[in-house]
Amino acid sequence: MKKKVIIGSIILIFLIGSMVGIFFMFGIFEIWQDTSKVSCSRLPKVEKVREIVAENKDVIDKITSLSATNNIWIEIDDKRCTGKADIIIYHSSREERKKIKEIIGKDFFSVPYRLHNI
Repeated sequence: MKKKVIIGSIILIFLIGSMVGIFFMFGIFEIWQDTSKVSCSRLPKVEKVREIVAENKDVIDKITSLSATNNIWIEIDDKRCTGKADIIIYHSSREERKKIKEIIGKDFFSVPYRLHNI
């Protein structure tokens, strides 16, 4: 009986480890992080987001110019949380996502953003 429990535990650990490995191998974790929503209480006010986006038009232009086929666009999401907003950046490839993240880093001038592959 004890031997069966040990063998079963080893198989379970192997299966879980394999699933986690596949999860990370395909970048699913990164994609999940890129699309996670920040809670409404942590979002800046809509007016502040609009101001920051307007002040950093050059960065927006740099991001949107990464795509030769115009498949990158940016929008302010002010519908999810009343009076608050974040930024959604739509892109069409993993390479574009990587370049976008290199340009803006953790947040867009203190505004949370979400990346969506289209």
